[in-house]
Formats: sequence, structure tokens, C-alpha cells
Amino acid sequence: MVPPRDLPKKWEDLLEKRWKGQVVLDEGDTLWFAIMMQVMGEEKGLRYMRDLAANQTQLREGHNLINVLIAAGEFPLGLTYGHLAEQSMDKGAPMNWVGLQPVPVDLHPIAIGKNAPHPNAARLFYDYLLSEEGQKLIGSFRRIPPRNGMEPEPRRLTQGLKLIPVAPELASKYGKYVSQFDSIFKK
Repeated sequence: MVPPRDLPKKWEDLLEKRWKGQVVLDEGDTLWFAIMMQVMGEEKGLRYMRDLAANQTQLREGHNLINVLIAAGEFPLGLTYGHLAEQSMDKGAPMNWVGLQPVPVDLHPIAIGKNAPHPNAARLFYDYLLSEEGQKLIGSFRRIPPRNGMEPEPRRLTQGLKLIPVAPELASKYGKYVSQFDSIFKK
């Protein structure tokens, strides 16, 4: 639906009038919101988010749904995960993706419950997940393996992109970001 020459190149491009009502965002994407506050700074970030909402950004529940809606031609643009687009493209979906710089990256920590019935089994599972073999398995799902030296498949999931992981200190402000996101996008 969007010719390559018209694809957004930077986050501010999503504010253009031609995209009014044409961009879809996950209604629970407060982690993305928080990372963008980290990247842009609070004042600039809030101004950007208000402008994005004023451009009639559409909300839907879930990145998988957004990916399906884009593949079906319901929206020309959506904020979703590159690996989901890659999975759809593997199945022949008429879509593509671009990484707007910088690319917010969320983390997927693992932990063992305090009263886990089989904590050693969990430790063995973690050892496998973090091993080269386990990371290759994660990569086979078009996910980005977090292990150093492991490249995702396809490499364009990270190649040439400035990846910005969520800063752990954002956790203490997360409730504030949820309130701000809701007040801006869910009026």
C-alpha cells in the first residue's frame, strides 16, 4: 500500500497529514512509549506522542492483530515487531517493514519463582535457552537472539539499526508512563 519512496524514514514522518488515521498502534504499547520518552526526553517525547495521537492514530489490541491488519491491507502503517512482519512475509503476505531509528527494544528477562516446585529443572532449561543451541532455536522463530555473537535470521532485523533497549530504571516510572499513554491515546 505504500511505495518504497513514501515509506517513513524517521519517527517524525508518522506525523505527516497523509498518514492521518492511517497508522495503527497497540493499545497497550506503554513499553514503547516509555522507551521513546527515554530516547526523546520527556518534553519532546510527550509533544511527539500528543501530535501522533492528534493525527488520529488508531488503537488495536495486540501486535499480532496489527500485523494481520497490515497484511490484509486494513492499514498502510503500523507499529509492530519486525519479526512478526518477517513471519508473515515468509508466508507470502504482501507487506514489508522498516526500522525507524532508533529502534526501541524490549527485554525478556527470565526468573525462577521463589517457591518453584522444580528449581533445578528451571535452571537446566535456562542453561539450554542461553546456550548456542537454544539461541539458534530462538533465532529460527525470526526472533533476535540476545546472546553475543549470534546474528538473527534474517540479519536485517538488527543490521544497520540503532537498537535502544529499555533502561531498567524506567521500571520505577512505569505507572506514570501507563497513565500518560492512556491520557494521550485513549481519550
